[in-house]
Amino acid sequence: MFSKIVFLKFLLLVFVAFITLPTLSQNYKKEKVPLAVLLDKISNEHKIFFTYNANLLANKFVQEESFVNLSLKESISLLEKITPFLFDDLGNSYYVIYKRKSLINEKFTLEEIPFLRRILLLIAHF
Repeated sequence: MFSKIVFLKFLLLVFVAFITLPTLSQNYKKEKVPLAVLLDKISNEHKIFFTYNANLLANKFVQEESFVNLSLKESISLLEKITPFLFDDLGNSYYVIYKRKSLINEKFTLEEIPFLRRILLLIAHF
């Protein structure tokens, strides 16, 4: 009789654990929203305007909850860290969004790139 009660309590515990686990795990899923939607929310909250090419932001998603209770400066700084974009303040509450250039384009001219490839190939052979 005693072992039956213990067994039933164990089954009840397992049942409750499996019922509550999916419910709790749903709270920890971080929802991603399109970047354009997040920019609209930031724009409305801080009374600013973002100018960008819509194709530039296509298929870009961010976690919205990371931006809760952030100032405008903090939001833009975080966006620059987690996206491949630069945010240029034009003044009068206008921001332009540019795609960040690759490191090769920033550091080397087009004439230097073939020369650097040859050097890298020579180094790789040794």
